[in-house]
Amino acid sequence: MTRRDSFSAEEWALLGDAPLAAAAAVAVASPGGGRREAEAMMSGWREAGRRFGASELMTEVVAALDPERREGGGQGAGYTYNSIVDEALDLCARAVVMLRDRAAPDEFEEYRAFVIHIAEQVAWANSESGFLGIGGEAMSRDERQIMGAIARALGYGR
Repeated sequence: MTRRDSFSAEEWALLGDAPLAAAAAVAVASPGGGRREAEAMMSGWREAGRRFGASELMTEVVAALDPERREGGGQGAGYTYNSIVDEALDLCARAVVMLRDRAAPDEFEEYRAFVIHIAEQVAWANSESGFLGIGGEAMSRDERQIMGAIARALGYGR
């Protein structure tokens, strides 16, 4: 069983930053949605507490790193699409490398599924290319590409 005290403050923050960065990368993948995507990320985080709470590690991650209660969030100034995506992929890869060495296999898998869940909630939040919200794709091609890159950064498909 892996607990919060198994990590330094920086490592612990990484476990919360990776899913948020993954959600941001998906959000910038295609235009529109802003508020809906932010709300989807928050509801996905809350749902994750119920869905991914089998381990003490995930219970602590979801509760302690809740985006609404965290301090130090950036304002987004100076970020580009590429820098947001690159940072998300880097944070996801670093988080799983760290967890692979420290967490039990079930905790490791649960964390990866959690990150994918948060990013998917954002991707599904805004129907793309329809007329008045009808007939569009639930997830755009660009969002699917980012989701694939996130999955690879998390070690899926290797």
